[in-house]
Amino acid sequence: MSIESSATRERRRKHKIIKPFLDEELMAGPPQYTKEYFRQPRLRKCVFNPDDIIFESRLGYGMDGCFWDQAPPESEGHYYALQRECQSNAVLQMVRASIASYPVFVLDEPKGKEEARKNYYSFCKEKSDSRREHGISKEGQNRLMRRISSLPRMAECYGWLKLHSNTWKNLHSSLKAPDVKIEKIRRYMEADVEYTALVYEFIHEGENEPLTVEKVADFIYHVGLSFGCSTLAKNWTDSVLVDYADIIYPGGYGWCESMFGMRDAKDILFDGTWDENDRLLFEGMLEE
Repeated sequence: MSIESSATRERRRKHKIIKPFLDEELMAGPPQYTKEYFRQPRLRKCVFNPDDIIFESRLGYGMDGCFWDQAPPESEGHYYALQRECQSNAVLQMVRASIASYPVFVLDEPKGKEEARKNYYSFCKEKSDSRREHGISKEGQNRLMRRISSLPRMAECYGWLKLHSNTWKNLHSSLKAPDVKIEKIRRYMEADVEYTALVYEFIHEGENEPLTVEKVADFIYHVGLSFGCSTLAKNWTDSVLVDYADIIYPGGYGWCESMFGMRDAKDILFDGTWDENDRLLFEGMLEE
């Protein structure tokens, strides 16, 4: 097996994280879901008026959480959090639009990137129309297939908005994103910058039920998405994923064959502490 050089990996990273991911079209009605849109998913613009926003409380933040980076990060190996979340939301909305018109049949146990992509593109309009007219392909008839006709409970995203940093200028400090230092990296909101914000439905805090979380993971796997390498329990609440930077579509930076597959709740709801077996397993995955 050939080992990709760090220089090659970095060139590939830079190529992927500069791909456009915002669509100026307003999020009114279902999205288009042709193969072209699946190839380069873009999140549509929120219809809400920014002037109507009432700030009540700060929900949280993290390494990515307030979208500190408003441009692709220069640091080697780093993904672009804003891009990834927009892509993930756009993909899930296209999947919902696809199965609303007709159920989609995908490989039941996809393995590797080729089969992940096959499942992923099964949701595009061209494939859906062909399947509706001609039925499942001969290849599909010889494989165990999974019928997908609905999405599990997912946090609704209402699109993106542009908010100037002055929006927070006169707010109480408890409502602002604080200056923080995370893993020796200082994060803060800059002055006189227009920020891209994603608007989500509010998910009330609740316990994560392992079986429900695994049903969501099962769906994510069969769509062809992979989890990132840093899934954490705090990115879920009430068994709902609330951090869409945790999942990656097959064409996105960070999609990893070794991370693609069915995951159990113990892996997904990681509490941030490692034992020796966890460390050895993770290092082994990175070396694949």
